[in-house]
Amino acid sequence: MKHLSIMELHPFGKWAGPESHVYDLIKGLTLCGHDVCLVARDAEGIDKFEDICPVYKLELRKPHKVDLKYIKYLAGIIKNRRIDIIHTHGGWNSWIAIFATVLAGRGKVVNTWHGLRKVGNDPFHRWFYKKISAIISVSSRLKQDIIASSYINPQKIHVVHNGIDIEKYNIVKFHVHDRYRIPQNNFIVGFLGRIHPEKGLEYLIEAIESLRRKNISTTLLIVGATDDEEYRKQLTKQVEKAGISENIKFCGFAEDVSSYLNAIDVLVSPSICFESFGLVLCEAMACKKPVITTALGAQEEIVEDGVSGFIVPPGDSKAIADKIALLVSDASLCKRMGLNGQSNVQKTFSAEVMGRKTTEVFLKCLSLRTNERKDSLGY
Repeated sequence: MKHLSIMELHPFGKWAGPESHVYDLIKGLTLCGHDVCLVARDAEGIDKFEDICPVYKLELRKPHKVDLKYIKYLAGIIKNRRIDIIHTHGGWNSWIAIFATVLAGRGKVVNTWHGLRKVGNDPFHRWFYKKISAIISVSSRLKQDIIASSYINPQKIHVVHNGIDIEKYNIVKFHVHDRYRIPQNNFIVGFLGRIHPEKGLEYLIEAIESLRRKNISTTLLIVGATDDEEYRKQLTKQVEKAGISENIKFCGFAEDVSSYLNAIDVLVSPSICFESFGLVLCEAMACKKPVITTALGAQEEIVEDGVSGFIVPPGDSKAIADKIALLVSDASLCKRMGLNGQSNVQKTFSAEVMGRKTTEVFLKCLSLRTNERKDSLGY
């Protein structure tokens, strides 16, 4: 396999899912033998990358604006490091990368889509999408939606599922039972994600209330930052009105998710919105936990219904409660599903697999001859 010089160009905000994804991707690409560097805005958490690759920190004068100084800076790195591929994770960064490659006279730009976004139909956007060498979609479902909603040539769009560094999910830094005073015999249900209306948490809380009425002892851990304060207040009132405050713990944002994932018995992701991927499902499966989720996006590409977890209709609290009750009553099923999920993650959703499949896209871009490139870009 040809070893490449790769630049990961990332907008970088506070440490969250996208930053964790880029971190694991760099590790995966490095395992494939590539020389990778990161160019990102100087923000909290960026120092973590210095352990795995060279980091170029940016002090942007006008974030999300086309800045000539920024373009020249990138072009200099591209020339000095003889960059083959500039891999971007946002629309604005991709524009900057295109201009920088023109100025540097080398490099191909590959843009990963982590969600559906509007594609402008003006001449500038059409020029932009012709200059992009390839688009990576994080799921087959997202690829279908990109094709259906835009003029982008389907031949340019490649599916590479997100992957995770499996080993880091073996680490337990604290005991959840002790921290939250959970009875040892309680079945622990976990939710990890943003507290936002699109996540459907009210239906999961209804399910816990239903289980309580049936004398099934459960504790729900809600782990994640609050994106909508009003929604959080509604959930708190719902819990108090149902009289299940002792069964539900709002844990807040946690960087160390592995301690929670290793403590729970099942992860529930009750989303009522389109999900481009669902990285937390892979994280739970890496910890040998069964998963209950809805089918409103790429979840069915990750969870095999009845094998590594259950797929339930969105907004159906009874279905969620029934599946939790089934797992509570059948410990062997719970264990078997967890092992099946872990096996699937190891084969399909590891950082190494992600790095290898991303490499295949990069090599394809570099191997295209001029006439082939014109065909693939729709000239």
